[in-house]
Amino acid sequence: MTSTHETVVAGVGVRAAPDWGRVLETLRRGVDELVSRAVGIELSWSTTVVVRGDDLESGRAHLTTDGLNWERVAARFAAGDPESVTLTAQSTVMREAYLADPDPERYDPRMYVAEVRATFPSRIPGGAEPSGGLRVRTTMSRWALYGGGDRLDWLAGPLRGWLAFAAETIGADTGYVAAEDSSPTDDRSRIERERDLLAAHRDFSRWLWGVGWGTLLGPGHVAAIGGPGSLETVRGTVYQVPGGRWWIELGPDPGAVREEQATALLAALEPALRDADDRTADGA
Repeated sequence: MTSTHETVVAGVGVRAAPDWGRVLETLRRGVDELVSRAVGIELSWSTTVVVRGDDLESGRAHLTTDGLNWERVAARFAAGDPESVTLTAQSTVMREAYLADPDPERYDPRMYVAEVRATFPSRIPGGAEPSGGLRVRTTMSRWALYGGGDRLDWLAGPLRGWLAFAAETIGADTGYVAAEDSSPTDDRSRIERERDLLAAHRDFSRWLWGVGWGTLLGPGHVAAIGGPGSLETVRGTVYQVPGGRWWIELGPDPGAVREEQATALLAALEPALRDADDRTADGA
């Protein structure tokens, strides 16, 4: 799917992947405590699990099963070197209509409503260590949320709660929550898209993955911006959370961040945001 529309994104990243069981629990919470509680339409789920060595030349259909298949995820992760797991939620009504009449002209990209995904660090031949970091991300199409997504203040608590749980569970270096125009299946943040940064160029312990209504900073990011005092210019709530991390929140509604708030946040965090020019500077 390549179409974009406003999507609510919550994601965490860590440079080195923890035990896969912790990742699995974080994914479960994303399904049960975010998507299942926030989306107001009937969903049809599918589960795709990829481990190193899988044949991807013919696509991923043979690696996908209908429904939420947690047992398959656990079995495949235990048996192989995990690469990714994707739990995809489609609008049941749109999916059934398309399957009944699979005319490309009638295809509606909004059929893909939500995704809960974990992508493990990539192993590059000749590389010193896996790159790109572990990313665990929950995305939901705003139009499909209860109330049509007009207001998201009711979703602030669940988003904050899932991200806090995920950060503690996988030991996240960075995390963010945002409402932005993007595809639910694109795991690049808005900053990465605008600056043309790819997954292989990430170093979550040094650079933030993304910023938004909620932004989680690790100790390295706080040091990079000059310490917690540098956050005094942020027009929002700022406080320390476990693990030496800091949490920034811009107002009560994740979907109603004001332009001046976003501008002040970017200015304060710029030293911890990677720029395209940094690729060559540090050998990425």
